[in-house]
Amino acid sequence: MPQLLSENDCPNILFVTGKWADFDPRKGPSDAHHNLFASLEATGLATQTYFFIDDYLLQNPPPYDPALIDQCERERPDVLFISLTRGVDHHASPETLAHIREHLGIKVVGLFPDTFDTRSAKHIERYSSVLDLALLQDSYTNVLKAIKDTSKCLPVWTPQDAATFYPSASAPVIDVSFLGSLARYPGRKLALGLLKEAGVSVRVGGGHGESAVPLDEYAAIMRASKIVVNFARPVFDEDGFQCKGRVFEALYSGALLLEQSNPETRRWLTPGVHYVEFETERDLLHLTQHYLTDEPARRRIAEEGHRKAVTAYSATSYWQLVLDRLAQNPNQVCTV
Repeated sequence: MPQLLSENDCPNILFVTGKWADFDPRKGPSDAHHNLFASLEATGLATQTYFFIDDYLLQNPPPYDPALIDQCERERPDVLFISLTRGVDHHASPETLAHIREHLGIKVVGLFPDTFDTRSAKHIERYSSVLDLALLQDSYTNVLKAIKDTSKCLPVWTPQDAATFYPSASAPVIDVSFLGSLARYPGRKLALGLLKEAGVSVRVGGGHGESAVPLDEYAAIMRASKIVVNFARPVFDEDGFQCKGRVFEALYSGALLLEQSNPETRRWLTPGVHYVEFETERDLLHLTQHYLTDEPARRRIAEEGHRKAVTAYSATSYWQLVLDRLAQNPNQVCTV
């Protein structure tokens, strides 16, 4: 494969993903806008262009592969970065990505979210031979055990835009918040119901298609929260866990993270130091009540979590890690 960068040049990354949440314009912009586009722009490590799958398919019949190849031939990006969520039928074929990689000399990175069970291994292995890098975004343990060749797999956290998620200059005024889906998560409903029944004030919202809030309001709620609760179980409490993007949103925002005990978050953070783990719904209630009354302990852990997130898991750390794995010269950087 050709060298990623010529001397003194910045790479251009072509993102192939959805423009809208769940490919539905009525639900607002997808998370890719702040997780991927804004985080990369803030680093100055690369330029970026886009192929929005949903925009294309709203106006044209599938597949979109010929149009993607045409854009790659015209623009000649250094990297094609494609989201390959399991369980949807709109992805470019492995043959298309192989053509782009081998015949056009473009590095291909696949982003695989929701890889919490062994079924994801087959999906990743279907594409791995045509990729330069397979990013496992939020769940790693089960799938890494099931993949035969993990040489192209790179576990990563969800990057965040520090201009969107940051601490408030004033004291937080919301005791506890949870911003995420509830409809397919019985464990979440039970835990939050128990908190409310005990008299804990909980701000609940978010979740695509449920009680979603705009990104700026979502981030403002995070900043205003003393405690942010997160649940690591997948939909319908299936096997495995996920280190949700909400983990880093909370830490970037300066809140104390109360996180369901799981090995995926412990890959990046230390419980009791950067966040607090809970095991059961009753455990969550006890810990919530404790840290709402023990202000010094809450602030100490929240501050340590924030410091760890914005240093070790900054947008620059994320994108430099990806580019270093792709580049023949891993120390090369650039300015835009």
